[in-house]
Amino acid sequence: LEVPKSIITLNVIIIFLCMQAAFVMHSAFRSIEEKKTNKVDQQPVLAGCALTPDNVTSSAIASKSSFHASKIFMVMGPKEKFHQFVEIVREASKNHPLSFIYASFDFEIEDAVSAGCLLEGSDQQNNRLDCKTMFIPNTTWTEGRNLLAEEVVRKERKNGKEYKYWIFADDDLDMHCDCMEDTVDQNVCCWSKVLSFFDGDDIPDKVTSLSVLPTYHSPTKNPKFWAVSTADAMIQAFKRDYIPYVMPYATLEKGISEWSSQAAIYCVFETCFESSIMWIPNVIVNNEEHRPYTRGSTLKAFKDTIAKNYHDSDAGFFPCANARPQAFGQLYQKTAEFDTAEELNEAIPPNNLEKCNPLVECYKRWERQIE
Repeated sequence: LEVPKSIITLNVIIIFLCMQAAFVMHSAFRSIEEKKTNKVDQQPVLAGCALTPDNVTSSAIASKSSFHASKIFMVMGPKEKFHQFVEIVREASKNHPLSFIYASFDFEIEDAVSAGCLLEGSDQQNNRLDCKTMFIPNTTWTEGRNLLAEEVVRKERKNGKEYKYWIFADDDLDMHCDCMEDTVDQNVCCWSKVLSFFDGDDIPDKVTSLSVLPTYHSPTKNPKFWAVSTADAMIQAFKRDYIPYVMPYATLEKGISEWSSQAAIYCVFETCFESSIMWIPNVIVNNEEHRPYTRGSTLKAFKDTIAKNYHDSDAGFFPCANARPQAFGQLYQKTAEFDTAEELNEAIPPNNLEKCNPLVECYKRWERQIE
């Protein structure tokens, strides 16, 4: 029997429309999957010795990347600030490689590549940067910092190498320094000076962490070398050797002041490596925006957070159990001020790493949970 041409034509049209529909669905699905790559689980891996299970397996280290910077810079902020920090990283990367992660909490960043990010490594010829974006909606300051820390662990596994410095910063900071560069914004220039400081020779061996002196402590730029046990966390860099003692930030109970996680860090420094947070000389910083977050301080809340996250009865480790209120103030255990890094190094007391080994065991269990 001969099939009418009208039926053949109709069948061809139906087949064509089905193929088109399948293609559209596939494209839409692929687009959704690509958007998921930058959105992370909003709940970070639980921190704290008492909160981390022992029976977790270690993730394998991936093949080494051909690119590796000596430091990684992490910022948490709104989407609108992303391009500003790309400019800062671009300026700071001119002489020394720098990896960068920006975590936005309000909107997802969808133009990272067009802004100059090369998601794997760095390409100086094409002026592209080693940077990654993350979308972390509905997270607290402490949770956001821990999500950034988890991402650095993943990057180190993939690279097969560790960064020498982990540098955390809030987005709402204005740097002030004596900057003679006329070609760039003064804030960008001072940020570049701060980030380049880690590649110099003025960091004493005994220093475990670095920060920038807030203007509320000093309105003038201090050229001296000095250190403390407690510093504002709006910008803080940690030497990689000490990351297992300070990461992750303490897990907080819902609704508790975000200051509690910083109080826990204060406790770690006072217990494990007293007076070893160095102020980067000749730079000061202020943050006038002060984004809303849960704040406030009570000695009981601080001690409860420290006990739940760090106390280990099996190891007899009870840091800051008898701490007084001043232990949670800033500029605690301050050294004298010196003209050279060498003089500061001599003034920093010996550390107590052996006593603080339970923190390292806690870190290892946390790290093994990161996929």
